[in-house]
Amino acid sequence: MPVLLSSMTPASGPFSGETHITIVGENFTDTSEILIQFSNIQNTVSVPAVFVNRTILTCIAPVFESSSFPVSVNVTVALNGQQFLTNSLAYTYYGT
Repeated sequence: MPVLLSSMTPASGPFSGETHITIVGENFTDTSEILIQFSNIQNTVSVPAVFVNRTILTCIAPVFESSSFPVSVNVTVALNGQQFLTNSLAYTYYGT
């Protein structure tokens, strides 16, 4: 069964990070290698995720460097720590 991403809450947070993120999807598996990637054309940052169940992952949004804010990034998941899904969710970093 394919892994799918459905939604993320919250969908925005400060550029300084530390926002607790919940990602909802389908067919997640419990591994110690789950990564969440926050990326745009300027920057890519990956952080470890916590498996809650087959439909929920959590993480803490990383600090994100950008030349201006707000900035939208793509958020995606790698269950094996290497191969990121092709589908992604949108997250917006804002200045303080």
